[in-house]
Amino acid sequence: MDGGWEYMAKHGHISRIDVSVDLPGVRMDGFQFLPKYPSTTMRWTLNGVLQNVVFGKSKGNQTLIYNRKTKRQSKGQQWSGQSVVRIERRLVNVGIKLHELSGLPNPFTDMKLTENMPAGPSGVDDGFWAMFCDSVKVRGLKDALALLKKERRTKFRKHLDAYPVPWWQPDEIWKGWEPMLTSLKIAATKWPG
Repeated sequence: MDGGWEYMAKHGHISRIDVSVDLPGVRMDGFQFLPKYPSTTMRWTLNGVLQNVVFGKSKGNQTLIYNRKTKRQSKGQQWSGQSVVRIERRLVNVGIKLHELSGLPNPFTDMKLTENMPAGPSGVDDGFWAMFCDSVKVRGLKDALALLKKERRTKFRKHLDAYPVPWWQPDEIWKGWEPMLTSLKIAATKWPG
């Protein structure tokens, strides 16, 4: 290609980008993903243990949450050490050029990760909350919420939103984006700018 990497970096448009964060020591059953909007959801389990969750359609923006150890082992690859959950955002039609990556908005900002089913909200029967928690285990949070009447669904979402997991700090995570890009620019000898 005429102009090589410099031309590509300056003029290349990003049609899809996958941005991920790895969370060492986090387990798939240690939190719930509280989607902001209704979306298509796929869940894979093995022997009743949640393995991964995909939110969104394959041709659009997606959020994938999975255990890296389990994924690697399923492919016959070695893994030593603790569990690592990966949260990955697949973004399409980003509308920026390669050299504008530093301006990519934080794709994790609106993601809510809550405690895995805290005690029920006040005014809700313990038995009903227990059934809801069981429904979440079987269907996933989004689909279990969808079974509720609107008023109760709103109350439950608000209740769960009040219990964020302390280790999920999207703004802190995103502070590593610019340094990571800088290290890539150094590796790419002719990065413009």
